[in-house]
Formats: sequence, C-alpha cells, structure tokens
Amino acid sequence: MIHWIKIRRVVRLCAVLALTLGGTALAGTASVPLPSLTSGALLGAPLALILPVVPVTFIVAALGDAPVPQERTATRAVRLLDLLLVAGAVAVTLVCSAAHPLGLAVARDLIGYLGAGLAGVVLLGGHAAQALPSGMVFGYCLVGLGAQAHAWWAWPFAPADAPVSWLCASSLLVAGWAAYARWGPRGG
Repeated sequence: MIHWIKIRRVVRLCAVLALTLGGTALAGTASVPLPSLTSGALLGAPLALILPVVPVTFIVAALGDAPVPQERTATRAVRLLDLLLVAGAVAVTLVCSAAHPLGLAVARDLIGYLGAGLAGVVLLGGHAAQALPSGMVFGYCLVGLGAQAHAWWAWPFAPADAPVSWLCASSLLVAGWAAYARWGPRGG
C-alpha cells in the first residue's frame, strides 16, 4: 500500500486538489480572456471553470506513470485503488464546491476532464493523456465559445444547470472509468 501511495503521489494529489479548490473559491467569477475563432475576438472564460484541469492533469500523470508490468502481478487490486482515488477526487470536489457560485460547474468539469483523462491513459498512454484535458479546454475555447451563446458540445462552459453538460461530463466519466477498469493503463 505504501508503494501505491508513493507511485500515485497521493499526498501531492491531495495538496493540488486542495489548492485548486481554494483557487476556484478565490477566483470567484473572474474571467480570463481566451481567443475564439468563431467570434474572432477574445472572450472571457471563467477562471474557475479552467482550473479543474490542474488536478486532473496530476491525477492522469500519476495513473499513467504506473509500472504496469509489476502492477499486473500485484496481489492487491491496483486498478480498484486507482478508481477509488478518482472517486475520492470527485467526491471531495462535489462537497467542497457546493458553496461556490460556480461550484457545480467546477465539479462537472472535473468529472468530464477526469473521464477523458482516464480514457486517454488507456488509449494513449500516460504522457499523451496528460495533454488531453488541457487540449480539450483550449479546443472548446477556440471553437465552442461564441459572443452570444456557446455550442451545445462546449459543455465545460455551459451553466451548471444545463442537463446536456452534465450528460456529456458524466458520459465521459463512465466511459473512462469502464475503459480503465477493463484494460488499465497502457504500457508494459
């Protein structure tokens, strides 16, 4: 168990998640100007909706850097521990984000990015999967944000009460969770 905690950098992940949740609370509804190809201008994207990429990147890196051949022969259910780590990150984010004005949207974004990251660890491997959530955010900003409205598939920037955004995020998490549970990280 100590080996798993060290390899997955659990203490660092907890610190990064706590700092990110604190950062989203401090950011409030502040916006960051990001380019949009659809409107041809810089549009403000809420900083609190971009910050969930940080802990997801750390989690994906920890899962993707696993010594796969050694873990395949482990007596403990390593994939189950990994998925419990992901579930813990989601639960902590849901609980801690409840008081924030964009809290549910922050939790939804973390859920979706984690799902994409889990699928990326299975399909692409650890290093490429780390770039996937960040690439998603900037891709959504470039073509999904509009001056008047957002595209339906740009779920990370939709209001927290938009059912389609929750459907997209939860579908990503379920798909990533199932892929990781079935095949585990790519490597070895």
